[in-house]
Amino acid sequence: MSEHQPGGLTVGLIGAGNIAHVHVQSWKALGARVLVHSHDGAAELATQYGLEVAESLDTLFAEVDFVDIVTPSATHKELTLAAIKAGRDVICEKPLTLTAADSRELSEAAAAAGVRIYPAHVVRYFPEYVAAHDAIGAGKIGEVAVARFFRQASSPAERGWYRDVARSGGVIMDLMVHDLDQARWMCGEVTSVYAVQSPPSVAGSAPSTSRPTSR
Repeated sequence: MSEHQPGGLTVGLIGAGNIAHVHVQSWKALGARVLVHSHDGAAELATQYGLEVAESLDTLFAEVDFVDIVTPSATHKELTLAAIKAGRDVICEKPLTLTAADSRELSEAAAAAGVRIYPAHVVRYFPEYVAAHDAIGAGKIGEVAVARFFRQASSPAERGWYRDVARSGGVIMDLMVHDLDQARWMCGEVTSVYAVQSPPSVAGSAPSTSRPTSR
């Protein structure tokens, strides 16, 4: 644990892209001290929010109690393993990794190290989703036969990795993962899967608009 802020929480933020702003605002609202490390944008983010810049991961790990990973999806596994090795609890933006095997590896590594790892499936904490979950659990709407989930978000076009399916996992992995999590949370475990993406990815690049369907 960090000894630099007795009684407080020191957070190490890795990454300084779009979603970093949301995380920083929340940490600051909680009164946390935040250090940021990123290949690009750390100084600007630190200036905007009054953070401290960590010049290396080793420096960051040595200073903080908790690590928050908000980097491109393909880097999550390596960074999370490094944080676990340093003995730090971790929250990592979704998707945790791009494969189930890699996610299991992280879970097992965290358990072996005695630290906790939290995938950022924040939708479970949104009041309207909690209300729907509780209503289903209480039997207020009967047995769920069909559930449809829709999600829309802007595409950060300047981020080349986001449209690269090999690095982001595509729209289902990167965005619809929230709805897949909700489907499991509200309706139970998956027994079979059928999915269609239209239009399809071309040369490894996800389309600007896609309409995946799963059940």
